[in-house]
Amino acid sequence: MRVNKIIIAIFLACAVIGYAVVQSKAAGNTGPNLTNIEKLGKFVFFDKISAPSRMACVTCHDPDTGGTGSVSGVNLHQVAITGANPHTVGNLKPPTNAYASFIDPLFKPCPFGVPGICGGNFWNGRAEGNASAVFPAGATKHIGDEIFFTTDGTALPADLKTNYSPFIGPTADQALNPMPNLVEQNIERQAVCQQVKSAKYAPLYQLVWGVPIDCSEAPVAISAPDVAAPEKAFDISFKRIMLAVCAWQASTDLNSFSSKRDIALRNEADKKFPLAGLTAQENLGHDLFYGVTSSLNPAGKSAGCAGCHSDRPGIDTGEELGQLYTDDGYHNIGVPRNPEIPPTFKEDGTFIDPDLGLAGHTGVNGDNSNGGCTAIGFRRNCDHRGFQKTPTMRNVDKRKDIDFIKAYAHNGWFKSMESIVHFYNTGLIGGATANSFGVTRCPDSVVTEKDALANNCWPAPAFVNPLQPGSPTFGARLGGATFGNLNLTIEEEAAIVAYLKTLTDTYTPKAPAPYK
Repeated sequence: MRVNKIIIAIFLACAVIGYAVVQSKAAGNTGPNLTNIEKLGKFVFFDKISAPSRMACVTCHDPDTGGTGSVSGVNLHQVAITGANPHTVGNLKPPTNAYASFIDPLFKPCPFGVPGICGGNFWNGRAEGNASAVFPAGATKHIGDEIFFTTDGTALPADLKTNYSPFIGPTADQALNPMPNLVEQNIERQAVCQQVKSAKYAPLYQLVWGVPIDCSEAPVAISAPDVAAPEKAFDISFKRIMLAVCAWQASTDLNSFSSKRDIALRNEADKKFPLAGLTAQENLGHDLFYGVTSSLNPAGKSAGCAGCHSDRPGIDTGEELGQLYTDDGYHNIGVPRNPEIPPTFKEDGTFIDPDLGLAGHTGVNGDNSNGGCTAIGFRRNCDHRGFQKTPTMRNVDKRKDIDFIKAYAHNGWFKSMESIVHFYNTGLIGGATANSFGVTRCPDSVVTEKDALANNCWPAPAFVNPLQPGSPTFGARLGGATFGNLNLTIEEEAAIVAYLKTLTDTYTPKAPAPYK
């Protein structure tokens, strides 16, 4: 288990102790006091480090919108973000960066994920966070101990490694990718180093690392084991800068645990639901989410949400203060293709399928490749196509204003929580719940959410889930409910949406004031 989760109890204790401070500052959004490495990371996160200079990390991961896309019109249509080069576009909705620092390194098998792989960052898990990659052919590069040595191979003070190693992992590895990506920030590592070196906040680098920032091409004595050629000084400086970004993303500034649900749970004497701070509808949504038998839910009806969106499916009840609302696994819920995402291609002209998911990382794509099929319980692990990383439900409804459009699922096909919850309930075409609502399979001409809702139908999934033989879409049993055939009423769907809205943090970090 990753170091970040070992220190989660300490992190949450600090969050709870500092809660009153955060709340008192919330009106002015001054936020908690940050360490120097967190400050450096925050400055870099909000700095437009790109070519041309029009894009920052915050462009795709805006705290005002829960760490995802910040433009309502883009979320409504294109979903993927236009790059710094305006002639380029990404191929998926940006996943939230909030609470991402708690993600474990990718490993297999795992207790909760389907098809048995958990951890890693990005929708397909390619930022594994492992020193030795589980799937090296698809994994991104890793930040490792090479950052704790000078150019000539002298070890930096031991306390730096002690203090900063907990930030090494999937989120740090993810941070290496957007800036050099041609369809994102489009700027080389050395140029990133030089921009930070010339920034007003540059003195923070030496305060954090104890050495000047070096953007030269001098070869270093100790390189990462996952690179073919020796790294240069600017490579190490770039990695240290990105680790600082990860440090800020792990801070209480971004992960405040300050939602209505958190507040109500802390204020409850016995820390049990129903919570006095929530409405009856919101409490019912919780009970349906976890399948809790209560006066609000006397039959113990379960929507199965906690089968994927709890830290320990089958164990958690939602009364855990630090609940992250994700099993860290990969699931194929039968999301349709989004025809409004522009097609993207590799440099060799190969089409990049935005819906491929985990298979794009592992290479397990239904043709018995990469070791073939392996038994996992009653299932067979033969096809990872369409399996996407389970996102946290924290800040799932966080938006700039009531009219702001958010996009849901990996490709943003859904434009409201009401829509995606209705899909969870009725997506199994031919199932009893779909039949009761009159939901059918859409004709090929109906491809957008707007048209599907108007025609009371769901398009075919991008990839059929192979783990449920005979199912026209998905239907794996989760939490006592068959996914896509949940037997929920419209009122019960609304209750689940109401509960999810209680997971919006009341505190929002803002861009740092100019460095002095």
